[in-house]
Amino acid sequence: MTPNQRGWQENSVLIVAEQPVADVVLEQFVRRGWSGIAAGLCSEADAALRANSPGIVITQDTLPDGTWRQVFHSAATIRPQAVRVVCSGRSTLPLWMDVFSQGGYELLPEPCPDDLLDRVFNRYDQTRVHTCDPV
Repeated sequence: MTPNQRGWQENSVLIVAEQPVADVVLEQFVRRGWSGIAAGLCSEADAALRANSPGIVITQDTLPDGTWRQVFHSAATIRPQAVRVVCSGRSTLPLWMDVFSQGGYELLPEPCPDDLLDRVFNRYDQTRVHTCDPV
């Protein structure tokens, strides 16, 4: 798969999470025909964003070397058109508001239910349609 003119990689996702969360979420995407990359650290996410063009970035709220904010900052700088999502075991109103104020699309619970991931796919499709050049 190659990126199009706007940097989108068709059906590609970056999962930034510790094991086993990364494996579970990545498996849900692979079942839907997506390719994916997993990173366990913020620093690995930065390198993965530079080397790839994911259309969706999903990150756990806390990581061994930082938080979702660092992943969002890297994604906004390197792949600004990527749909950004946080996955967390704690779904509080302040976290929701913070994620949305930082350009996030969704706050998913851990483990991520399939029906909520469907919303992320739909958002990706809508965003891609509005930002990609017509064929």
